[in-house]
Amino acid sequence: MYSNEVAVSFIGSTAVSILQLGILTTPLIRWIGVRYTMLLGALVSTVSLILASFATELWQLFATQGFMYGIGLCLVFNTPSTLSSQWFVKNRALANGKFFKHKLVLLVIIFSFKGIAWSGATMGPIVYANCFQASLSAFGRQITLTIMAGVVFIMLLMSAILSRPRYPVIRSSKSKPLNKITKDDKVSSKHECLQDSSLLSIRFLLILLLSFNSPFHWQTILFLAPSYAQYVGASPTMAAFVITVIFVLATISRIGLGFIADRCGRLNVLTPASHDAHCLYINVAATALLIMTLWRYADTVPVFAVFCGSFGLLGGLFPNMRPVIISDLVGMSEAQKAISMSYLLSVPGSLIGDPFISYIHSRHGWTVSIETIGAIAAVSAISAMVVRFLTNKRLFAIV
Repeated sequence: MYSNEVAVSFIGSTAVSILQLGILTTPLIRWIGVRYTMLLGALVSTVSLILASFATELWQLFATQGFMYGIGLCLVFNTPSTLSSQWFVKNRALANGKFFKHKLVLLVIIFSFKGIAWSGATMGPIVYANCFQASLSAFGRQITLTIMAGVVFIMLLMSAILSRPRYPVIRSSKSKPLNKITKDDKVSSKHECLQDSSLLSIRFLLILLLSFNSPFHWQTILFLAPSYAQYVGASPTMAAFVITVIFVLATISRIGLGFIADRCGRLNVLTPASHDAHCLYINVAATALLIMTLWRYADTVPVFAVFCGSFGLLGGLFPNMRPVIISDLVGMSEAQKAISMSYLLSVPGSLIGDPFISYIHSRHGWTVSIETIGAIAAVSAISAMVVRFLTNKRLFAIV
């Protein structure tokens, strides 16, 4: 129907990019609360897909399935981002993984074509993408979008009903933190993580840098993996399967690493500084090393499959840990605003990351593309390490 494949690909990127404009949801949450914000997002998302089913021009899809759909998902996805951190203190990282697996799995359909989210959302491309692809082949675009609208409405409605904040919504940024929030922050600080509510601290700015870089060494690899698999000799079916391998292992690791993070330190699992030897491999630095070595020299299908498996275990940790780490660093009273700002910094990478790396590949080949991704991941690793030692200079501290 639409001949410009590059332009069509930007529809999904537009929705995902707008989705991460979480800073726009904070005033709305303070005005109408968590549940009503999510219900509004569910309604906007459903209506946008219904309107998209009637689209006959490309700009109409941009306006509905791209822009309007992204606005609705922005309201639903960002609003509950701090809920698991509110209800859990000691086991925040583990709860965050399970929260997104069992509760926000209701939201994973929004990533059916992008395949990016937390532990539960990594199951989305495995389940929903195949279902919607089968529906697309059997019924066509219009009916498939209508089916998606129905699924989106039911899932997001259930998600809104099940979401309940522990703390009352703070209506003004000038309000003092509630006693319960202050008490939980003190418990969290026992993990030797020095809190600083300032959103201009060096540690938080480095977390924002991590947020900016993250799509370049997670999303772009998911985008390029099938093409590279065919480049080294895989069949189209096998090339598509490597994404499934990455997501299955990412689903397992994001829960398992959350369990480890609560015991070894949430910042420790992002950097090579930990008292537990297993955590040496659970960090951004390992991801950068994998990209620049194993992927760089993966010239056969088996070697590339090993890289995909390893990347699935390690590469998607930061998106899962981000709400937990930010809550620990700035405290729960500023967590919603801080997490929304970090999502906002991920927008450029989500929007232009794939086209940028694809352009480098078209001009300079695979080697330069891979090393570019690896260099960005290395910068992320250095940032994570600096945040860790600014938080606590002791080598074996649990932070």
